[in-house]
Amino acid sequence: MTHMSERHILRIQKDIREFYREDSRELYAVCEEEDMSQVHALILGPIGTPYEKGFFYFTLKYGRDYPIKPPNVKLHTTDACKVRFNPNLYACGKVCLSILGTWQGPPWTAAVTLFTTLLSIQSLMNEKPYHNEPGYEERKGLSHALGFGRAGGRSVDQCVRDYNDIIAYETIRVAVVGMLSANSTDAKNMPKMLKDVMIASFRQNYPYFESTVRSRQDMDGKPCSDPFRDHLRPSTFQYKQLLESLLKLKAEYGISGGAAEGSVVPALSQQPNGPIDDEISIVYDGTAAAGTSSPAPTCSAAAAAPIDTKDDPLVKEYYAMADTMISKGESHPRPPKPEDPDEWQKIIDYMNGDIDEDEDTSQDLVYESDSEGEGEGDHEMHSDVDQHPNPQQP
Repeated sequence: MTHMSERHILRIQKDIREFYREDSRELYAVCEEEDMSQVHALILGPIGTPYEKGFFYFTLKYGRDYPIKPPNVKLHTTDACKVRFNPNLYACGKVCLSILGTWQGPPWTAAVTLFTTLLSIQSLMNEKPYHNEPGYEERKGLSHALGFGRAGGRSVDQCVRDYNDIIAYETIRVAVVGMLSANSTDAKNMPKMLKDVMIASFRQNYPYFESTVRSRQDMDGKPCSDPFRDHLRPSTFQYKQLLESLLKLKAEYGISGGAAEGSVVPALSQQPNGPIDDEISIVYDGTAAAGTSSPAPTCSAAAAAPIDTKDDPLVKEYYAMADTMISKGESHPRPPKPEDPDEWQKIIDYMNGDIDEDEDTSQDLVYESDSEGEGEGDHEMHSDVDQHPNPQQP
């Protein structure tokens, strides 16, 4: 058990309060009850990417030298160390970011927080993760000039599409069905509050998952053509089997209705919000879902507004805990967070080095820090994030 007066614990408390104030619907975190230096986090895949709505579970271990040194971060959504979801997210669980000290580039600074750490990791889950691989990122601008990538003479654009197809398939197979399965190895150590958030999000977004899988039945049996020749990939897409697994989860969690057979999911580049959630909503009928005491959702066509995950009774405990943590914080008001989503993109761009160093943006991008628990360099602006790991690095 850690002593709550230890300096690194005070800083973690400050971080977790800041995190809960953000009230994110894609980033969730809880500390272990007996040890606040052990943090569990759930990142939902960003909309409009191959990772869309997937459940990616991480653990962060903070040492006594925090915030001078970064936490040790591990990804657990890997199908028992078999699936590499990104050039930066290894099958062994390693997360490659320069701020974490796992790749060359701008180092960690004491101004980086739990929220900005998770936001940086989520930013790796972009629309074209193929370009995250070192030596492949330059080909974004050369694809039309060169015409071909390194994988068997395929064009760069084809490599991007092939990799996206695989990641989208693995997201639903591993990061949705696998994470929610009763015998999941990846989620076995996930705290109950995060599992409840995951279940609530699954129930809210179930029509999207079913529609996506149904729309890709024509890919069943076709080869998974990985541009990076990952030998641990499935040899073929198994969308028929994936639909069966999804329907079993639908029954297990008491979801009635669902996507109509033949539903079409548009290309990733054309569905930033997705028509599925607009056409099919989930409402609660008051019936208890299997294994829970909360109401089970019912899918119905556009008759009611979609239910926010936060409104699901299953996540009451998580948000009550968050409110308690916030209430224990300082009394002085905090500067408002950006209301415009583009402001968060500016923050990510700054961290990734996409903003001119001569441009004075630090006042716009960084919130005022608490005074409690400040460590050395707490007010220093964090440096940018390198998104390109060494593919040979273990």
